[in-house]
Amino acid sequence: MHNIKLGVVGLGTISAVYWKSLALAGGFTVSAVCDRDEDKLRAYKGEGVARYTSYAALAKDDGVDCVLIALPPSMHEEAALCCMRAGKSVLLEKPACDGYEQTEKLYDVAAKTGVLLRTAYHAAHGAETEWYLSHREEIGARYGLGNLIAAKCYFVDPYLAGGSVIESKKALGGSWTDSGVNALSVLARLVSLPEFSLCEQESKHIDDTDVWTHKTFRAAGVDAEIVTDWTSGLNKKRTELLFDSGAKIVLDHSAQSVVLCADARETQLFVYEREERLTAQYTAVFRDYHRAYMRKEWDKEKTLCIQKKLYE
Repeated sequence: MHNIKLGVVGLGTISAVYWKSLALAGGFTVSAVCDRDEDKLRAYKGEGVARYTSYAALAKDDGVDCVLIALPPSMHEEAALCCMRAGKSVLLEKPACDGYEQTEKLYDVAAKTGVLLRTAYHAAHGAETEWYLSHREEIGARYGLGNLIAAKCYFVDPYLAGGSVIESKKALGGSWTDSGVNALSVLARLVSLPEFSLCEQESKHIDDTDVWTHKTFRAAGVDAEIVTDWTSGLNKKRTELLFDSGAKIVLDHSAQSVVLCADARETQLFVYEREERLTAQYTAVFRDYHRAYMRKEWDKEKTLCIQKKLYE
């Protein structure tokens, strides 16, 4: 397997998941890390890894092939442009940017510089989603599900305390930016997302942060509702698929399971227990990126569609 020398910009909480998932995925060597916080750089355990407090300095490192950018969305554009103009391929944490036009610009620069640009949609790579997509036709025929008429995605996090957004979560940009993009990335694998148009939305504003309760999109014969409310105190990540037979398929992204609800009964069709949720998802993300890197496969069409729905 070709080895990709990876630089990681941003050593936040999720970086602990990166290290384990990269090891499981294979095909990567972390050759450089970057964070403005020197304590985080010192705490990183990797040996023989270059450490930088500036992504501009990391971008000049000849020992880096690709850069994983794990900064707040508002900083993605500047960091990605810097790395791509230095000849580095880029893997962006979701969302790609904090706007649609900025994302278009990034893909234009990627095309001009000849590097690979992709976005890490970890929620879309859940084991339960992969299993359902592999068995969708079989399940539909076996249980007589019929036609899909609605999809409801819950990507809900308990990111409020005392009526205010937790300080460390404000950089995420609000529930729709952080959680809505997860739901959209899952929907993009289950339905033809470009066909859907926004028809209803409701939001709350807390501490100058958007906390969306829901948005509803509609295409011919199908409704898709996304719930991203941070005010409920729940940690709930699931997608419900409703069919005209009256049956429902539940993709539980937290439990990594697929459940059929029909005739007043619940039947567990699949459960994944080898790795915890985020580790499993990011392992799949890195494997997918490695394949794409070797084949130079962009995700431009998908990412621009998700960005358009995210910011329309």
